[in-house]
Amino acid sequence: MKSGKETLVVASSSNERFAMGLLVLLCSIVLNNRESNLRFYIINDEILPETQKFIIEKVAALGLSLGVAVEIRVMDLSQIKMPDLPLMKGGLASYARLFFAEVLEESSIYYVDSDMVCNRTFPPLVEMECKYADFLLAGSRDDEPYIALDKVWAWKGGRGLYVNTGFLWMNLQAMRDVNLPQRVRKGKDIIEGIRSKVTPYHDQTLFNCHCMGRIAELPPHFNVVGVSLRSDAVMNPDDNWHFTGEVKPWLAAGDALHLTKAFYVYHVIMRKLGLEGRLPYSAPFLPLSSYEYVLRHFIAARLWLRSKNRFRRFMIRVRCHQDAKSAAAAYSDRFDRLLR
Repeated sequence: MKSGKETLVVASSSNERFAMGLLVLLCSIVLNNRESNLRFYIINDEILPETQKFIIEKVAALGLSLGVAVEIRVMDLSQIKMPDLPLMKGGLASYARLFFAEVLEESSIYYVDSDMVCNRTFPPLVEMECKYADFLLAGSRDDEPYIALDKVWAWKGGRGLYVNTGFLWMNLQAMRDVNLPQRVRKGKDIIEGIRSKVTPYHDQTLFNCHCMGRIAELPPHFNVVGVSLRSDAVMNPDDNWHFTGEVKPWLAAGDALHLTKAFYVYHVIMRKLGLEGRLPYSAPFLPLSSYEYVLRHFIAARLWLRSKNRFRRFMIRVRCHQDAKSAAAAYSDRFDRLLR
């Protein structure tokens, strides 16, 4: 690491299915935090060895080209002592951060989900530790409709701030002081509530319940959720985008409802990083008038063809295409400026 520079420590988790999302996330952090050294922890839930190698080489090469010192430490999920927890759609790795206080030596870190793009510079960890010394973690407030779905949190008192845990500053020293990992293991009622599907959340419910009353609020721009769920979503290029929802842009196979502005912009990033061969389709660069475009997506979107709302879904595609294409072009220019 280069002396005289702040070291930002950022952790994320992934399995093989989310690996390309992880790569885009790490590269976005490198691009927007050039004044710092960067140490990344990757919690590995059976990412293939060749994929690990590919990610590390790509991120290291980007850091080298920008003059950013990058260190990547891979930690297998088996190294973390976790209780029996309900399986999540994204795998068990997302639970790992609840036990960081036991396995990491740092006093504080950032955690970011692998389905995010970070367009902001992260505040220095020393600054966060001074500002939020009395808190266990800091995050952005979740949307009220989602908070209302967490019945376990309500049962436990439902007081104070409730955050979306996709982007967190974690005060590991304070978590050690209160022995947060052991509290999670002993909180069988919360775990059983998650297992019985009283709440749609898993790790997020555990964090908000066990840290209740000691959670600080970060501005919304650190974690803008739902950008991929609405075709008209506002995408400020200075926000951190969180691609919540089951369909991820690096996995989407042409479903008309998900050909949104957010997906187009995400695919610009993938192309700039040299991931063309890993893109599921190339629609953002085909003109709407192209017969090839129409044919390609009539064939690819088999679920759409079976829908009762074919015409409505087709019109959604038509309306959002030009707006999405413009947004992708604008972000492409911004990305080029970051790479200079």
